[in-house]
Amino acid sequence: MRKIFLLVAIFFAQIASVAAQEELFPMIYAGEDENGKWGFLNLDGKIKIHPQYDEVTDFKNNISIVKKDGKYGVINNAGVLVFPISFESISQFSDGMALAQENGVKYYLYQNGKRTPLKNTYEYYPFSEGLAKIKNKKNGKWGYINTKGDFVINHVYTYASDFSGGVAVVSKGGEYFL
Repeated sequence: MRKIFLLVAIFFAQIASVAAQEELFPMIYAGEDENGKWGFLNLDGKIKIHPQYDEVTDFKNNISIVKKDGKYGVINNAGVLVFPISFESISQFSDGMALAQENGVKYYLYQNGKRTPLKNTYEYYPFSEGLAKIKNKKNGKWGYINTKGDFVINHVYTYASDFSGGVAVVSKGGEYFL
């Protein structure tokens, strides 16, 4: 009897997991009540997240960046805030992280709701293939950090591009390298 109960519990847990990851699509409501706000609906056309946002992004990895009253935040596909709507800017998530600014302070945001404040001595950029280019504000040199914030390529370059296909273009001493 316990085995049957356990199997039934596992079955319902799997159904709940699939339901929690329901695919949602942005929609704008043009009716008088919603005043052109964005929300989300499912494949059946049912509204799952009530239209309330000025802008939204498509869901990627179960999160969407939303804008309301000039500020940005992040919601999950249940409509729950992962990050409050208090940021001046949030980049698209890449490698599970996004670059954001709140009250003049820059952060890397993690999809799990954690955030790391960034030192003001560098210019930070979004991650690409597990690395983010950063620029030292004092000497203008570029380098790369990993998702833990560790330097993996020291800031010695006068130019650095994002990684693509496992390579990046950098410049040093007037010469360009891959």
